[in-house]
Amino acid sequence: MKRLAIERSRWTRGAGKGKGVLCDYTGSMCAVGWLCWKLGGISKGRLTGQKNPLDLFAGPLTDAERDFINSLDLLVVGRAADANDDPETSDQDKTRALKELFKELGVGVVFKK
Repeated sequence: MKRLAIERSRWTRGAGKGKGVLCDYTGSMCAVGWLCWKLGGISKGRLTGQKNPLDLFAGPLTDAERDFINSLDLLVVGRAADANDDPETSDQDKTRALKELFKELGVGVVFKK
């Protein structure tokens, strides 16, 4: 299983379902943004302002970036994005849900201080 460490201080969440971005203009990212950056090798610049990994197909991609995005179960990624951005859930519930969803993608997640 691959490992992903998300820094809580740069983790964006709670924007509302369907309203978040992978990376904001300060460099903070949602959980899916962290996944794309750390494990997919996609730069923060490419992720900034994009709502989901499929949006990246609007621009040029390397073969490795394309393969990474195509390898994702986008239904699970969508559920992870919704869990990340749900303003009704606590951070504790978000981290629990994200850990379970990312397991379905073969990724173990830890949230660091």
